[in-house]
Amino acid sequence: TDVTYTRSIPLNLSKKMILSTAKDFFARGDMVLLILCAVASIFGTVVISSATASTGSMQYVYVQTLGICIGLGLYVFFTYVDIDTLADNWPILTVFNIALMSSLIFFGEAGDTGNNGWLRFFGIGVQPSEVVKVSYLIVMAKHISYLKNRNTLNDFFPVVGLALHFGAIFG
Repeated sequence: TDVTYTRSIPLNLSKKMILSTAKDFFARGDMVLLILCAVASIFGTVVISSATASTGSMQYVYVQTLGICIGLGLYVFFTYVDIDTLADNWPILTVFNIALMSSLIFFGEAGDTGNNGWLRFFGIGVQPSEVVKVSYLIVMAKHISYLKNRNTLNDFFPVVGLALHFGAIFG
């Protein structure tokens, strides 16, 4: 007789893994912040739905819902990723920021306000400045941490450097 064995994960082991991962997530994450953001996002979606009800289109509600899902995914990502590891790669983040903002020169499209601050993907508009904010905060925090470790955070020229760094995002 020919017997084929398959290896499977016992059901209780997978439950343990799921429970362990969930427990770790709730221990690491700021649940008050998550709940407040979820409530504000749901409220915002309801308001958008109400404001656009007369148009008969649910496009803005779908876009808002997609944004909420992306935000939740990023919350989980940043809950598990060590920010110091990301901050150590500040040159890559800086190039990413510059490239994304520079892409507006060639691919920027006008929004309702008339500025070319939007990139469009499959009909959905994204403002690169919103994406850049996250990586910029990581780079700026790394810069401040660097100055603090060198005990030069209160000196004149390092503070001028911080001001220039801060001003560069507006350039």
